[in-house]
Amino acid sequence: MAMSADFASAAGDQKYGGSDSGTVTMDAINPVINRCNTTLPPVAPAKVTPKMARSGLPCSLAFNGAVALLPLQEAFDFNSWLTFVALSAPAGKAKAADAPALWQHWQDLSSLMMPDGAPPPPFGTSVPPPAICTGGEPGTPVLQMISKTPVTPTVSVAGQPLNTGPLIDQNGHYVRYQILVNKPMYDYIVANGLYSKAGQQKFTGVVSFPIASALHDKTGTIGAIVIKAAWKVLGPGDNSAAFHVTKAYVYTPAATGVKESCKTEVLGLAGIHIVHKTKGEPQWIWSTFEHVHNVPTSVTAGKPTKQHFNFYNPACSTDRKSTRLNSSH
Repeated sequence: MAMSADFASAAGDQKYGGSDSGTVTMDAINPVINRCNTTLPPVAPAKVTPKMARSGLPCSLAFNGAVALLPLQEAFDFNSWLTFVALSAPAGKAKAADAPALWQHWQDLSSLMMPDGAPPPPFGTSVPPPAICTGGEPGTPVLQMISKTPVTPTVSVAGQPLNTGPLIDQNGHYVRYQILVNKPMYDYIVANGLYSKAGQQKFTGVVSFPIASALHDKTGTIGAIVIKAAWKVLGPGDNSAAFHVTKAYVYTPAATGVKESCKTEVLGLAGIHIVHKTKGEPQWIWSTFEHVHNVPTSVTAGKPTKQHFNFYNPACSTDRKSTRLNSSH
C-alpha cells in the first residue's frame, strides 16, 4: 500500500515541540529507510520458503489475491510471521545460539515512564535497578509486572482494562510481563513530553504515533512498534533449550502484606504480542505468538501425555470445582 506524495510531504512538515528536546520533525522521528520488505504472500499451492520467511521487516501489509476473507487473513498471517522473524533476529553481531533479540534492546516502558515525570534515559538504555536488586550485569532487565490489570500492586503504569489476574505456571511462579517500544515510538513520546502526566496535560494536539508505510521499491517508514512479552521462571520440568531465554531481576515491590524482594532468575519466553502501526491499518496490526507447550491443543487436551506444559496440569479433572497445581509442587 503506497503512501501518496501528498501524505509523505505532510509527514515531513509536521513538527513536534517537546519540553526537553525542542522542535522535532516527523522526518527525524520516523525517517525514510531503504530496507522495507515488500515480499508478497505466496498464493496456493505455493508455500512460504525459509528464504522468504527471513526476508526482513515489512513496512506495510502486502496483499496478493482476491479481496476476500481468506486471502486477507493469509496476508495478515504472512505479515505477522515476517515481523516476528525479523524482530527475533539476534541484536548486533551476536553469534550465540540464543542471543538477545533485536526487540530486547528497545526501550522498556519502566525506563520511559519514569517516577515523578523525570525525563527518560537515551533510547536503548535503562535506569538503575531497585537497590535490593544486586549481582546482575549492567543493563540486566527488571521484570516487575505480574498482571495486565491496574488493580495489581506490581503493575504500576502498565495496567490494561482486562479483568484478569496473575498467570501462574505449573511450578507456582507468576508470569512476568514486559513492554518495550521501538525508537520511532520512543522519539515521538519524548519529543512531545508524553512520558509524564504534566507533559500529557500540556500537550494540545492529537496523539498520532509514527506510521509505517511503503513508498516505492524498498523505501518506506518503520512506524511505531510495541512489544509485549510474557516471561516464565524456568524450573523443574522446563527444558531451557526449548525456550528463548533471558537472565533478569524478578522484582516484587513492597505492598500490603507483601515484602519487597528481588532475585536473579533465568526466564523463558512464554508469549509475545507485536503491535505495529501501519498506514492501512489505523487500529494497528496485532500479532500474537505463544510457546508451543503452554497448553495442549483442543485435540490432545484431556488425553494421556508425558509432555510437561507451562500452564496445564493433565492431572486436573474438569469436574472439580477448583483447579490446583501439580501436587509435586
